[in-house]
Amino acid sequence: MWYNFIIMKSCRKTLKVIFVPVLVICIIFAFFTPFVIVGSTTIFNTIDEIQPIAHRELEISKDVNGITTIKNDDSGENVRILQLTDLHISCSFFTKERDINTVKSIVKIVQNAQPDLIVITGDMLFPFIFRSYCIDNKTMARAFISIFEKIAIPYAFTYGNHDSETLSLWNKQQLSDYFLSSDIKHSLYEPGEPMFGLGNYMIKILNNDGSINQALFLVDSGESDVKQSQIDWYEASVLSLNAEADKVVPTVVFMHIPLYEYQIAYEENSDKILYGVNNESISTMGSDCKFFDKIKECGSTLAVFCGHDHRNTWGIIYEDILLSFCPTVDYNAYLNFYEGEELIGGQIISLNSENKIEVEQMYLNNL
Repeated sequence: MWYNFIIMKSCRKTLKVIFVPVLVICIIFAFFTPFVIVGSTTIFNTIDEIQPIAHRELEISKDVNGITTIKNDDSGENVRILQLTDLHISCSFFTKERDINTVKSIVKIVQNAQPDLIVITGDMLFPFIFRSYCIDNKTMARAFISIFEKIAIPYAFTYGNHDSETLSLWNKQQLSDYFLSSDIKHSLYEPGEPMFGLGNYMIKILNNDGSINQALFLVDSGESDVKQSQIDWYEASVLSLNAEADKVVPTVVFMHIPLYEYQIAYEENSDKILYGVNNESISTMGSDCKFFDKIKECGSTLAVFCGHDHRNTWGIIYEDILLSFCPTVDYNAYLNFYEGEELIGGQIISLNSENKIEVEQMYLNNL
């Protein structure tokens, strides 16, 4: 019967549409799995050579609300925070040399920075199969954690847009569960309260007498934006901090994707760059995000630090707030861009006695 023929033909067409992509994915998995194993073995051999890096042993604990605190010693030195971003660890045969460069560069930067705390602002992992040739972000996560556990300096991080891709082996929740493993000793990562994303949390920096010096906000910018639930959490946290200290507590924000205001700041003040360069178009979150408005309203945040744009490393004061990009440690995402490694690096961030943020950029070529 003619209608049965049409139905059967339609079914065959539907099956073909489904079968071909599935077959292609299976072939990719079958072909690339041996290379992933070889590549990950190579990077772990390099990681095994890392020795602990000397640093001040500051007291780390949790307050009555379960918020991590770092208590400064009596040396009078400011707490030195090293920001790193966009590591893009890939763990495949085709990226093994770049992964080795990534590991060695991280170690060299940390050795020269001698920070008290390391903050990584997303894209630690790169399960983007069309560039890294690997979707095994489980192995990538193990490599990432192994690097910083070997370095043995306290570190915190939040997510970027690449850490858990659509086809990646682990989603963000699975990554978060792994990052809370009991055998991970130096990580300060927290999944945060129930809200959009994971990795929304605060770290308090205390003076030697136990009073609050400043606070760090780590925010999950997701694939492209900060949502209202995160903005509400930020506001409530700032108000709680101020009430606890009976003053406005200086704060800084770390996240991956820059706010839309970065674009406005550069367009209006490109002649007032404090440091760094602008070498590519600025990829920001949407203009309808109201996070910057809330930051202004609360009046405590002195600076926002992000990554994401690998060729942009500048800092600009916009409406009395420092908007800052960080040099990256990426060899995998932009491929041939880093011949010469001219923009590989990180930046040291500290709050001086006058409650002003000081930033010192570090480039691998200068170390």
